[in-house]
Amino acid sequence: MMKKIYSFGCTTVSAALLCTSLTAGSGQAHGEPGRSETAPRPQRIVSLNLCADQLLHAFGFDSRIAALSYLSTDPQYSVIAEDARKFRTVRGSAEELVAIQPDLVIAGPYTTKTTVAMLQRLGKRVLILPIATNFAQLRSNIASVGEALGEPGRAAELIRAFDRRLLGLKRRVTGKRPRAAVYYTNSVTQIAGSIESEVLKFSGYRNIAEELRLSPRGTLELERLLQVVPDMIVLGHRPEDYKTVLADNLRHPALGNYLRNHAWVAIEERLWICGTPVVLDAAEKLIHAWEKTTRGDRP
Repeated sequence: MMKKIYSFGCTTVSAALLCTSLTAGSGQAHGEPGRSETAPRPQRIVSLNLCADQLLHAFGFDSRIAALSYLSTDPQYSVIAEDARKFRTVRGSAEELVAIQPDLVIAGPYTTKTTVAMLQRLGKRVLILPIATNFAQLRSNIASVGEALGEPGRAAELIRAFDRRLLGLKRRVTGKRPRAAVYYTNSVTQIAGSIESEVLKFSGYRNIAEELRLSPRGTLELERLLQVVPDMIVLGHRPEDYKTVLADNLRHPALGNYLRNHAWVAIEERLWICGTPVVLDAAEKLIHAWEKTTRGDRP
């Protein structure tokens, strides 16, 4: 069988990518030796990762965004879903990138590895953002994007705004540290080393998952959840959003009965699925939920 060859003014996809090599030099955009300090600010930026989408969008340079990932328009996962619809979206194929001819690509550590590896081999500017599992890494990622965009001043502004809000919320965290359990479909919870766990701790809670010996799948079965009687149950999914058996744990009558008499709060997954400044929206909801509980308000 004849192998299909894609032509874009050059002979193959790889050659086409090479033909459109970027002027800023080779290697990753952040922390790569040899990059010129006077490299022009990128004007055709492509994000291949949901979390990178949201960080890039936060900088406010819409005219320089050539494309975001296809997940950016999914309201379940993306806090910029509505605004993201005005941008082109991509799944990260080489063909898509050839057509766009980006001068900066931002990806995650597990994003379309084949395409990312090819871009790097061809000397493209690629910024790979690590997964932020704490606030320090969140700040570091903002700084990395700012450096890649040639906008360190804007990055500093975003970090200062994050820290100001962080300080304001911290003043509201007082008293005992209630035990909280995050509960998703399929009985999934959040363990130490996740941004969700970081937000829980900052908001004044102890993550019950760190106290328990969980199943090898990292799940907290409903029966055990109700036995440990957490001070707060944090629902990460709404059962009505799922029509499959994966959400049966959230529809179980035992959980419904428990929630009618115990404190709980719903935190949309999109608020803290990524390590971006939006995680403080989740923190504010968590803090407010405990404030209501201590006042004796019913859940």
